[in-house]
Amino acid sequence: MAPSTTCAKCFKDLHNKDFLCCQTCKLKYDLDCAEVSPGRFADMYARQKVAFKCPACTRKLLKSTGSLQTSNSEDSAHDPSSEDSSPKTFVDNITLRPKAAGKPYSKAPSQTVVTEDKLRDILQHELSSILTATIKQLVTTELSNLSEQFSGFQESISLLNLQLNELKASNDEKNIIIANLTADNENLKSSHADLQKKLSSVEQHMRANNIIINGIPETKSENLFDTVCKIANSVDCPLLPNDLHHVTRISKNKESSSRPRSVVVKLQSPLLRDTFIAAVSKFNKNNPRDKLNSRHLGISGMINPIFVSEHLTPENSSLYSATRIKAKECQYKFVWIRNGRVFARKNENSRALLIGDRESLDKIV
Repeated sequence: MAPSTTCAKCFKDLHNKDFLCCQTCKLKYDLDCAEVSPGRFADMYARQKVAFKCPACTRKLLKSTGSLQTSNSEDSAHDPSSEDSSPKTFVDNITLRPKAAGKPYSKAPSQTVVTEDKLRDILQHELSSILTATIKQLVTTELSNLSEQFSGFQESISLLNLQLNELKASNDEKNIIIANLTADNENLKSSHADLQKKLSSVEQHMRANNIIINGIPETKSENLFDTVCKIANSVDCPLLPNDLHHVTRISKNKESSSRPRSVVVKLQSPLLRDTFIAAVSKFNKNNPRDKLNSRHLGISGMINPIFVSEHLTPENSSLYSATRIKAKECQYKFVWIRNGRVFARKNENSRALLIGDRESLDKIV
């Protein structure tokens, strides 16, 4: 038959389509009519495509094979020797088992021919079953391992939660302790500040009879009692021997300073102290060009100014210095000490400010 460009079964055009040509009838069939899937067609080798038989030829072959098998079986029942002389076909692999003597052979069942597509389907089914079972076993094993690991993780998390709760409880307890300690510390700070003020007040009270004199030149053979009496006479405030309880020099705040050491004088009473300081202040006002100095003591050489004030505690002395600096910055005219307390006044018409501590310096504006 001449070659055709159409399918021998559905008569559709085979141009630009996949098709197979039957080896027996030489007719062309598209894949649907050839009963071959596109995947199967793609996997076929060239020799398989050349040896292709269409469904019609395959059925004819199966029918003829069945008839031949039946004929051969009948002949074999009458003449057993014919088995060796008869021609072999592709179904001659069927073995006929003889029955008991005297009985004829029964007909052998016809062989079922398995095509490549069916064989492929069987193999795919078996492989799929094996693969499914293998995957199921692997998944089951992995899930079992994951379950064990998850159980371990749960135990670890439970232990961590327990430890976390213990740490939280311990932390809460420590926070309470810290809060109590903080409150106690604040109370102690307040108590310390109060005690410091009281101690400073007591120390200042112990200095109530004292005056401090700065600027007296130091000599090896000095007599401080006589020197203090000379100062008292110079400012018109004579002192009796019983008025002076103690006179001494104190150490310098800075050892490198060239200024002479200060002299502390303990008088008989705070009233005498105030009288002496007032006399010095009056003398300096009356003699603005010749204020109290070393020349009034009969000491030759360089003239050193002499200053007399109340004997302050180190804390009050530091506060007095800071007040003077702040008052100078804010153009205050007066800064003085009265009974161990520091006062400041901006001018003659303003009111006096009591500077009791460092925070009080903010009053000077």
